[in-house]
Amino acid sequence: MNPLFPSSVAAPDVAPDLPSELKNLNRWIVHDKQKRPYSITTERMMIDPSDPLHWGSFASALTAVAIRKQENLGLGIALGDGLTGVDFDDCVKDSVIRTDVQAILNRIDSYAEFSLSGSGIHIFVSGWQFPSGDRNGRKVGSAEIYSGERYFTVSGKRVPGTPTTVNDRNLDWLYERIVVNREFADSPDTANATQTVKAGKLDILSAGRIVGETPVGHPANLDSQGLVF
Repeated sequence: MNPLFPSSVAAPDVAPDLPSELKNLNRWIVHDKQKRPYSITTERMMIDPSDPLHWGSFASALTAVAIRKQENLGLGIALGDGLTGVDFDDCVKDSVIRTDVQAILNRIDSYAEFSLSGSGIHIFVSGWQFPSGDRNGRKVGSAEIYSGERYFTVSGKRVPGTPTTVNDRNLDWLYERIVVNREFADSPDTANATQTVKAGKLDILSAGRIVGETPVGHPANLDSQGLVF
């Protein structure tokens, strides 16, 4: 199916710092201000972002953002096919990254960016897959790690000092910290802020599988697991 927003239509690159490893993927969608995912290949809104029917090229996503500028659309990328995303909520204050998260950034050493709100961190890696039989990811407290069936909103605001490339990394150690040991389940620095953010997410859960807390299933059946800021 030809995209509604063809890449042949020139549009400014609103995220010039994004690595080519992401830009070259044909897994792009767009989202509105409430992070509800929109298709760039059909006229549908509030889609299931894990459905390849709605994906397109980075150039097509840029065109969608430019053509529908009045809607303030943003960029999103579907995880999977070797692309894993890690998200830490409420770990940035006054542009300073929390010490434990900074240590993780240093160890992973792959492209990372500030979330759209500026209060969180997103990390992208390749070459690792969330353990089979345990869904395609998990959210535990203020941390999330997914290798599919979700999408990440993309800001293009690279964290200074992190690579400009998406690198192959083994995240078994981080999976153990987030999922097995649940180190981020009750972070004293983020517990109150995370609960506040969650309350605001509930109004848009019927929109689609927004990365982070949404269970696998049709968008109409979502519960309180849903959104990355």
